[in-house]
Amino acid sequence: AEITACGVLHADRCADTAGDEAMLLIFHGTCTDRNVRQNLSFVLKSTGWDKQKERSARIDEVLDMVGMKEHGKKMPYELSGGQQQRVLLARALCATEKLLLLDEPMAGLDPLVTQEMYEMILDLNKTGITVIMVTHDLPSAIKYATHILHLQEGKYFFGETRQYIHSDVGKKFLGEIKCEQCGGEI
Repeated sequence: AEITACGVLHADRCADTAGDEAMLLIFHGTCTDRNVRQNLSFVLKSTGWDKQKERSARIDEVLDMVGMKEHGKKMPYELSGGQQQRVLLARALCATEKLLLLDEPMAGLDPLVTQEMYEMILDLNKTGITVIMVTHDLPSAIKYATHILHLQEGKYFFGETRQYIHSDVGKKFLGEIKCEQCGGEI
């Protein structure tokens, strides 16, 4: 599994997801009239999880994956911004187990919570979930992504992160940075 940033793409995993249903859940918010567990149950019901016991077990699993198990009975307005983003990530995990499409999931988060979210998404990716993430946070994309898709003013690049760092597009956009992957200066 790979992470592609600025579109982050795991090319070797995309073939594995061909033909599987995936749902794009944009980070816009939860249903404010339902607690966290009810929000997740709603998604599971709508994706074919008919049995309450199975839904409950999956909800426990995804809340544990995002570090929110103790917050299941809270209403969305009782959560911090970072906790709300974790719930939205849990909601996306209820919709799919293979592919996450994330649009600026760190927007509006403080630096500490942003770091935690990147680490959590990396951990999810290590379980085999393909992550495609749109971001303007290129330093973090360089740090966490295995592949970069860079689109800007008619120019583009797609390839491994280390290739991007050394590409003309990457050099122009990144300026002078130290390449941790090869140890050299760019």
